[in-house]
Amino acid sequence: MLPTVNDGHVVLCRHKRVADREQLAMATLPPLAVTSEDRVVLEGWLRARTTQQRLVQRARVALLMADGASNAEAARTVGLRAKAAGRWRRRFQRDGIDGLGDLPRSGRRDTPQFWERAADVCGLYLNPPVNTLALSVDKKTAIAARSPNTPPSRSHRDSPPAANSTTDATPPPA
Repeated sequence: MLPTVNDGHVVLCRHKRVADREQLAMATLPPLAVTSEDRVVLEGWLRARTTQQRLVQRARVALLMADGASNAEAARTVGLRAKAAGRWRRRFQRDGIDGLGDLPRSGRRDTPQFWERAADVCGLYLNPPVNTLALSVDKKTAIAARSPNTPPSRSHRDSPPAANSTTDATPPPA
């Protein structure tokens, strides 16, 4: 549908079918089912000063949805996108309070095999077998150990001579 001009102002109109679909989508989401026990836990997260802010935000979303707010309304109130609010709705419906936590991240995990190998290597250094030499190779040999309070020093080649230095080996006059 084209925009209409009314008293010199352009008014943008949505197509009726789009508006009907939006109303239908908002009307079909029931309030989030939160048990009284879960509500106590969620409200406790909101009051506690030590709760991580991402959990506070998720708890607020769940409580707003339990009180009848749509995904978009809860997202707007809390400062999220509607898609994220919908994710927390689905995860809470599926997993309850546990659904509001972080999922495990991908990446390398510490494994028992690592710690077993580390213990074996340390054991070789602490108690080497007879007639053996244990050596260590550091992969980061180019990194110099420096104190965070001490800036890197310049090499003598790069530094200019001092203002009162002499170029010969004769001592300064007394």
